[in-house]
Amino acid sequence: MKNKLLIFTLLFLASFLFVKNALAWTLCTFSDGSKNCEDNAYVNQHPSVPCSGYYANISDCQKLETAQTVFWYACIVPSTGNITCSTDQSSGQCGTVQFKTLDNCKNTVAASGNKYQDTTAQSAADAAAAKQAADAKAAADAAAAKQQQEKQAQAKQAIIKDQQAASELMCDCSVKGGQCKDDFLSTQEAEQYCTSCGIVPQSFDKTSKYGGCPLGSKEVGPFSCTCGAGDKASCTTFNTYQELKNSCPSSCAMGNGSCSTPVDSSLKKLQKDALILNPAGFALGSAGIIEIIGKIIFFLVWPLGMFAMALYIYAGFLWMTSQGGEGINKAKTLIIWTTLGVIAALASYMLVQFVFSALL
Repeated sequence: MKNKLLIFTLLFLASFLFVKNALAWTLCTFSDGSKNCEDNAYVNQHPSVPCSGYYANISDCQKLETAQTVFWYACIVPSTGNITCSTDQSSGQCGTVQFKTLDNCKNTVAASGNKYQDTTAQSAADAAAAKQAADAKAAADAAAAKQQQEKQAQAKQAIIKDQQAASELMCDCSVKGGQCKDDFLSTQEAEQYCTSCGIVPQSFDKTSKYGGCPLGSKEVGPFSCTCGAGDKASCTTFNTYQELKNSCPSSCAMGNGSCSTPVDSSLKKLQKDALILNPAGFALGSAGIIEIIGKIIFFLVWPLGMFAMALYIYAGFLWMTSQGGEGINKAKTLIIWTTLGVIAALASYMLVQFVFSALL
């Protein structure tokens, strides 16, 4: 038992040292003289970055980082001829002398008889102007995008309005050897078709029984022949008027358009009611029963697996902390019965799936 506790302690210490080593930090020095604390993963991915030191935590690295010297350079501003202090040696015309503090740089500039220029205010003004320009550009882009969307919406509404107007037009060219047409997609198409047979486009009442074109003036259907109560057995659809004329009995009603019967309306209402009663969208019939039972079993098996995992962890804890044979026997018994319970649950699940797959 003591050996087991010793092994467990060593593993714990090894994992702690691994985590500690994984979170170690390194002080990196960049080409401009600045320093930064980076973790080992970054250092390994960027071998070209010069680094120094090795620290167990970031606080130690940051302490050394803040203690490093930030060098300043006396730079000549070309526009004014004045001299400013900058940490960037490449900005403007900088000298080669390095100063450890900003005050040292200022004092050196003053001692040389030159005027020190504070660029902080100018930089802030430039930043504010740049932000103002960026905000103005963003507002202009947003306004242009909104205007474009409005134009697209207006164009779409114009197309819809034109299609609605076209659906109320007809051209009966049958008197001049043509056909009657009433299914135009645009007013321009209606004008072109009607102009071809010398007839002005005429509006018609879409609620009339035979639509816009008189029955028989259209050679191509669909056409409908309705007899009796108008159910599916007595309503027939034909593709040409000649088929309609040859097949539809004189006692039945001939009309334009496909069949639309009370049976279709009842079926749509039934589908709508079924969707209200079954909002989850389960399949109908035996397939729906299998799906519901499968979901119930899934929600029962998932907590059972979590409970079994907790029991395994508890049994392992008892085993590792037991002082004698009684604790080990108790842990073994718990592991055995938990395993049997998991096997029984999985067997029950497989049996239920097999029975429903075979019977349904």
